[in-house]
Amino acid sequence: MTIKAAILTLLVLALLVPAFPVQAQDPTGADCDPNEVQVWLTERQAWRNATQDVLDAQGMSVPNARAYLHDHLQQIEDLDRPGCADAAMLWTYYLYSNLQHLLTCGGVSDTACVSEMQQRLDNYRQRDDDAINALGAPFGFGADAFRDVRPAGWTLGPAAEQPPAQTQPEQPPQVVQPPPVMDPNAPPAVSDVPEQTGPPQALTFAGPQTKQFGPLYVEDFDETYAVEVTVQSARFVPESDTSSVAAPGYALLIVDLATRNLGPDFVAEIGPDNFQISDSTGNLLDSIYIDEVADCLFDYIDMEVGATANGCLSFEVPLTGALELRYSFDPYGDYVEGQYLAFPLR
Repeated sequence: MTIKAAILTLLVLALLVPAFPVQAQDPTGADCDPNEVQVWLTERQAWRNATQDVLDAQGMSVPNARAYLHDHLQQIEDLDRPGCADAAMLWTYYLYSNLQHLLTCGGVSDTACVSEMQQRLDNYRQRDDDAINALGAPFGFGADAFRDVRPAGWTLGPAAEQPPAQTQPEQPPQVVQPPPVMDPNAPPAVSDVPEQTGPPQALTFAGPQTKQFGPLYVEDFDETYAVEVTVQSARFVPESDTSSVAAPGYALLIVDLATRNLGPDFVAEIGPDNFQISDSTGNLLDSIYIDEVADCLFDYIDMEVGATANGCLSFEVPLTGALELRYSFDPYGDYVEGQYLAFPLR
């Protein structure tokens, strides 16, 4: 499934180029230095323009596009952000989360989901534009200053599925390091796990198991989050003439989940990206879509305080070795002790 074939996405991508009004008043506050704001806006927009390149690429698979978006948001997170840019960063998170959601919808040809996400993105785009305008326009940063910028060394290359390796320049320190690109039908990278055959090693999970994440205070947004996650069951997809087929050496695993927002603040966009499987070699495996989860898919949802959500996710996992399901509140960050939940499955 390519981005072009997935509808998707290319229609919303105008959101990646916000415009600035010509005149505005200087904001107040010692944490809003004009030079710092201009540097941050330029580098942020450079990465968002690189995201546009990915989404416009011919022949780019949905998994590879998702990996690029994950990397680009991480690069934006790592920029030296002035304190007055927090609101703009908040809507950057929302935009990238919804783009990931839109890619997922397009990847499974869910036109209703694509339509819903496009409507939601219209709102997020306006809010993002408002935040960017409030930040950049007072200093006279017009749209032309950011329209054609790209990160240092960035090039997608002529073959979208095989982006060239990037080199790390001395300045600035932020530079694209494209995620590994692979055939979307290939198994996860587990070169140090020997290929095996036969039935999968039995799970040791004796569910259900419930754990609580948080409360975690996020200073950037002045919000506190706490989430309850329950793994209700885990099972392998039995092989049959009509079942989905895993790659050699792998099995298809379905995990049934339930979540609840414990508050005190609203949780935006909890979904498949918040969950991964860690295998015996430390590889982190994202969920995949198979027909067996069509009726129970744990899809993206915004959760008010006290709200609950149930569903299932599927993963392609090695036939043998340890497996651990992980929940992370920040699907784009690293696993930090105390900031994720772990559920041993095998």
